[in-house]
Formats: sequence, structure tokens, C-alpha cells
Amino acid sequence: MTGRVQHLVQHSGAYLFRRRLPEPLARLMGRTHIKRSLATRDRRQAIRLAREASARVERLRAEVEQAMSEGRLPTREELTAVLAAFFRDLLEVGERRRDRTRGIPYWEEFRHATEDLGEDADPDTIAARLATLPPLEPENDPEGRVVMAELDARHNRREAVEKRLDLMLARAGVALPHDHPAYARLCRLALRARVEAAEIDAARDYGDYSGGSPQSPTTIAAEEVPDPAREAGLVVPPPSPAPPAEVTPQASQADSLTPATPLLSEAWREFCVAKQADGEWRDHKTALDAQRALRLWLDLMGDTRTGEIDRRMALAFRTKLRDLPARNGKSVYVGLSPSAAIVLAKDIAAQLERGESVIRLGPRTLRAAEASAMVEPISFKSCNKILTFFTAFGSWAEQNERREWFGPSGNPFTRLLYRKQIIRAHRDSDKARQAMPDEVLRLLFSSPVWAGRDPHADILEGTHRPRDAKFWLPLIALYSGMRLSEIAQLRLSDIRTEQGVAFFAVLNTAETSTKTPSSERFVPIHRELIRLGLMDRVAELTRRGERRLFPEIVARATQGDDYGATFSRWFSRYRYGLAERADPAGLRFKPLGRKGYDFHAFRHTFITRAVRTGVGRSGRDPAVGVARAERRRSASHGNGAPTRGSAASMALRSESGVAIAGASLCPQGAGGTWANFFPLSTSETLP
Repeated sequence: MTGRVQHLVQHSGAYLFRRRLPEPLARLMGRTHIKRSLATRDRRQAIRLAREASARVERLRAEVEQAMSEGRLPTREELTAVLAAFFRDLLEVGERRRDRTRGIPYWEEFRHATEDLGEDADPDTIAARLATLPPLEPENDPEGRVVMAELDARHNRREAVEKRLDLMLARAGVALPHDHPAYARLCRLALRARVEAAEIDAARDYGDYSGGSPQSPTTIAAEEVPDPAREAGLVVPPPSPAPPAEVTPQASQADSLTPATPLLSEAWREFCVAKQADGEWRDHKTALDAQRALRLWLDLMGDTRTGEIDRRMALAFRTKLRDLPARNGKSVYVGLSPSAAIVLAKDIAAQLERGESVIRLGPRTLRAAEASAMVEPISFKSCNKILTFFTAFGSWAEQNERREWFGPSGNPFTRLLYRKQIIRAHRDSDKARQAMPDEVLRLLFSSPVWAGRDPHADILEGTHRPRDAKFWLPLIALYSGMRLSEIAQLRLSDIRTEQGVAFFAVLNTAETSTKTPSSERFVPIHRELIRLGLMDRVAELTRRGERRLFPEIVARATQGDDYGATFSRWFSRYRYGLAERADPAGLRFKPLGRKGYDFHAFRHTFITRAVRTGVGRSGRDPAVGVARAERRRSASHGNGAPTRGSAASMALRSESGVAIAGASLCPQGAGGTWANFFPLSTSETLP
């Protein structure tokens, strides 16, 4: 029998089921036809499958027509069941795929397919063998499927789940029009369920069935599921209550003797409140960093009870942190959760390992050179900054009679930080901040912000020359060694003059803060800054009634009220923007794009010049606000420059140095050591 069979189409040897949808289904699903692969090349089998599919369509039509004739919307319980069916169907698709293949990742399949050929195999033989493998698509890559699901969820791509979701709705015999608000919410939940199913499916590809056989997504709470029937005011019978659990006297007694420990999020809230109330966290930024550390734990490990956290779980969290890409939250990772960022980084790394020149990330592509920077993990030092909050949490709990929060093994967060030897061994000298050489400084200060810029684009030349924060902050950092946050927060009252010496007062007050108590200090204002008109700016702002030296810089609560955070991002964009200019006039700025020349490099430059001028640590460390315990660390700022002697007192002085608040400062006269730090004068480029 070779005649045409209804609803059966052959394409490239394989058979498809294609049928016009009955009117109720078409209106519900928002399309006129349904097309599905029958996954067979056998005609007899295809005919049988096509007839079965056609019968299912007819049953669905009858169920939908009945639901629509009743004129009711689905309940929360019905939609919860639909989501569960959607979730199980996705897992079943994975099982069927593993039935057809060996269920191992594509690159492993590649290795198995070619391992018997040997290294000297003929290329045509290898090509013929590889032709038997499925094409390299995300569907054949477990991590790739997770990444695609994450991207679809992040961008709310409803079309990725609508077909399967409509099918599940129809199978359940419920009608929910596409233009109903509850349908949009249901699609978003389905996208999240698809991510969870993709993660389980990827684990099963590696033979990991430890998660059992979940019947519904665990990441979606019951109250998140929409309830269009009740929202429309329809009378719906409540679900039958579950029978009360039978409690034995022994169980009751055990429960009363074992009080439940709090969730980590609850205990963490108490910890943060106590730290702020005690004054140990002096600025809002520390509290924000603590919350970010907690969010990392919640995403990577879940909100577990403190009594369930043991040493193994704490170490597992530390290991997962090291998988986090250094650019988490930036570039291709924008909008991704930490766990999703880790999955995406692993997918990029896998493509790089396969030697691909173009890295595919859904609809986006990257060159291999760009992608290699995306997979670099965060440093051990950055890990320690996060882990420090957990060690502090454990110590605080023990010191404040909260030992019962932890299990029998005690505080799981002790000895969690990476040792200094590990940090030093993995320090990448190529990426370390470096002192800027004279030629880079000349290049920077001859760029548009200082030489004249376009009012609409800072990186382009023009006649606009405002002496604003963009003009002043790099110069002050260069000639004082102050930190960015210290400069950006300066008040006009912090610019002082005593005994003929103008200086910055870096103080920890209600309006300003310092990194450490030892950072409070007085920093003399270099004569080059005075020549460029800094004191004139102070006088003008005072006349206008301003309170801050740089009122145009606004601190945001999301950045810990740190005035320097916004400016730091602007400086990075400006520097890289100059380096990426392709016009002939802009090619000379290429060196500014080198890693290590961020804003903090001005501080390194200052300290390096101090070392080379012969200023010892006892002189330079108090000037830049480094405590005694930090002095060994500050030695790296000198980049190995030799020290030619040290001073008995603070060495940043001239012959007529004067003491202010216990510190010896230099006047702005000629011949002082301070002025000799910089043989390069900005007068070469700045009038």
C-alpha cells in the first residue's frame, strides 16, 4: 500500500505528523497546525503512530470543548498539575533520548567513536566515523541544554515552552486563553521548571540519578501558581484536607527535646543586625557585601537550617565558589544567577577545549579570544573575601551563646579561608595592578578629558574643558596616593590649611569613612594640584554654598553609599573606550587598555615613586594610610623597586616640614621630597 496517508508527511526520509488543528484547539494554542516528528523511517510504524496522534487530537478537542462549554477558568490546583505534567514530560524526553544514545556528553561520544582509530588515522576515515554521530547542537550537550534553558528563562522567551505547555493544558482538559494574564505567569513558571528539568537531565546524562524521580518542580512554591478561577470570583470547591498525621508519644517527646534550628537566612539577619548595632560594620557597603555573600550561599547550596550545615557542606560551598567566573554579573553573565553563570562558564570552557574558533551562546557568538577571558574563575583572594563573612558568622554565633545553631560537630565555618601561601602561589602577576610608567601617564593626561573633549562623548576630542570630578580625581590620586573612596567623599571642610600647608583631612566621621582606623590621616596637597587651580575650586564651591568637593558624584544605596563606585566604573569605561578607538588619532591610546591600569594603579604609582625616591616604610605607610599589620602587603606596591634608606620620622617632608596632628607634612615649596616623587609634571600637557 503506497497511497497517501492522512496527516503523514515524509521529510528527508523521516516521517512527521502534521494536521490542521480543530477550531477550539487552534484558538487555545494560537496556531492553525500541529507538526511533530514521529522519530521513525519505517512507513508501517509511522502510519500507526500518525493514527494514534490523530486520535489524541480528537480526544483533546472533546475535552477542551467541554471545558469551554462550562465557561470556567482553571484553578490553581489544576495549573499546578499541568506544571507537574510539563516537568515530567521534559524528563521523559531526556529518557527517550538516552534510550537512543549512550547518554553521555557529545565530546565523550566523539572520543569513544574515534579511540580505536589511532593518532595516525586518515582524515577521511575519521570524518566517515564522525558522520555517524548526531550534529553538535545544544540538544546533544547536557550543559548546553541547561544554558539554553537559563537564557530562555532570563529573557522570558515564552515561545520556548508554549507548544508543550499548550499540549499539557489540553491533555488536562482545561482552557486558558493566551491573552489571559494567568497564561503569561504560567509560562514564566514553566520556563523555571524547564531549567530545573534541564539540570536533572544533565546529571542523568552522566549517570547521576541520585535525585530520584521528582514528579514536580521543587523550585516553584505552590502560592506562585496563578489561580485564575478564584481571581475571577468563581465558586470553586476547596481541596479536600489531608488526614491528620498520627503522632506517637515517642515522636512528640523527641520533637520537644530537639528544637529546630533556624534557617541560615534567618540566623544571618540576626548576625547582620548585631554587627551593625555593635558598630563593627561602620559603613553600609559591608552590610551589602554580607547580603551578597548570603545570596551566593542560597543560590549554590539552598536555604538550609544551620543545624544541617556540616563541614562537608561548607567545603562544598568553597569549591563551588571557585567555579564562579570572575566576570559574574557582567558581559555574557548579566542577569544570570551564580549557578547559571557557572554552567555557562563551563559550557564556554568546553567549546574552547574542543578548539572552536567561534563560541556559540544561544543567538550570540564570541570569538575564542574574547571567550577565554570569560571562563577565568574568581581568584582565591576574592573567595576569601566572601568566606570571611561565614567565618565571622560562625565566630559570632559561638561568642553569643548560639552554639545550639550548629550540629554535633560544632561550627562548620572554622578554618575555611584559603591560606596565604595558596593565594600567593596563584597570584597572576600579569593582571596585578601596576605603577603607571611616565609614557602612560603622559598619554592619559593628554587624552580628551584633560586636553579638551566632546560634550557628548568623553573619549572624543573637542573644545569642552570643564575641570570637574573626571578632571580632578585621577590627578589627586596620582599626587596624593589616596584611595578613590577617600577622594570622592571629600567635603570642603576637609580641605584645610595650617602654618602655610594645605592638606586633605581623611577622617572617619558620620559623613565620611575610612578603610581602617589607621587610614585616618592628613595628606599634604601637592603644589601641582594648587597650580592647576584646586584651591580656586574650593573657594568657588564654598561661595556657591556647596558642602562637598565633588557634588556631581552621587552615592547609590545599591553600591553601599560609596561615592567612588560610580566613578570607578566611569574610569574603566573611559580607559577601555580610548584603547578601543580605531580612528588614526585614537590608535595612540592603545596602551591604556592594558590590564592593571585601573584607578587604584594611581596609588601604586605614588607608593612606587616614594620607594624609588628613598622613602622608607615608616614614612610612606602612615602617609597612605597603611596599618602596621598591612605593611608587608604594601611592599608589593613598589614593584620591586630598591629602597635607598629610610627616615626616622615621617619622610614625606622638606627641610622646613611642619607637624600637624602628629604627622610631619611637607610645605608646597620647592626642593621637598614630596615634590620630587614625580619628575613628570602635568604642565607638559595641562595649562
